[in-house]
Amino acid sequence: MTIQKCISVKKTVEASAIIIACALVVFVAFYPSEVFETPSYQEDQCGCKRIDESKPTIYLTSENDKKGDDLVRVVLQNNINCSITITTLGRQIFTENTGKVRSNGESVLRKDAIVTVKYKINSAKKPWEFIIYWPYGHSAEFTSEVLAGNAISFSVPKKFLGKKRQIAVPFNYVWEGVRFGATSGIEHLIYSYR
Repeated sequence: MTIQKCISVKKTVEASAIIIACALVVFVAFYPSEVFETPSYQEDQCGCKRIDESKPTIYLTSENDKKGDDLVRVVLQNNINCSITITTLGRQIFTENTGKVRSNGESVLRKDAIVTVKYKINSAKKPWEFIIYWPYGHSAEFTSEVLAGNAISFSVPKKFLGKKRQIAVPFNYVWEGVRFGATSGIEHLIYSYR
């Protein structure tokens, strides 16, 4: 093969490579974009939507129980159309339609039930670090469900909500399949406001 033919073949190969590269760029540029989009798991799998658009999806509010009391009543509001699970002591106190106060150990929490919730606390010295506050031991943990649109309440010592202090409640969406002390490896947190 002569040098002239080698140069000619080399130019043909280079030209072919350029044409293929250009064709690939054109193909990618004009190919339907939905092929390259990754669908949102939450939207596609569970379809959770906010119930009251003017409020956060899942949030905590608080109020003092009684004057001089060392406890603060915290309300967890589930403002989405999907249920969530939290860790509780397993008993709930609620008022029936008849006005009678009842207690039971059902895993689905009643609307406005009062429960003991497992939560995390931070320290005034390191407000970015949270540790679990649960003085009841592992044998007393139950997975309880807060239905869509419902609220539950629990008490927190005032000292955990003072200056630079905050609590965070771990939760999971029911569609994640976390039940009875199991874990998904994902931890969602609802923070109290300072």
